[in-house]
Amino acid sequence: MRWIGCTFVAYLLSLTMKSGIRYGAESLRWGILRALIKERDGYRCRECGRRAEYGVTWVEIHHLRRVVDGGGYAPWNLTTLCVDCHRTK
Repeated sequence: MRWIGCTFVAYLLSLTMKSGIRYGAESLRWGILRALIKERDGYRCRECGRRAEYGVTWVEIHHLRRVVDGGGYAPWNLTTLCVDCHRTK
């Protein structure tokens, strides 16, 4: 149930996101959305399975479909990747 609630909140936040704006309220929304996606994915890299431990924030958010290609900020377009896997994408 927690995952469903997290996804719903992330979806609501994604509806208000605008491409390319990273200041003020947009920055706050993006920060919350990132935290929700990390929580949803269990702080694990969805590619190799590595897990962030002891508060290390090496898990990054990756857009499956780029924003400029119409991907947007919807939760189903976002996933977590470790730094190594994110570099290869």
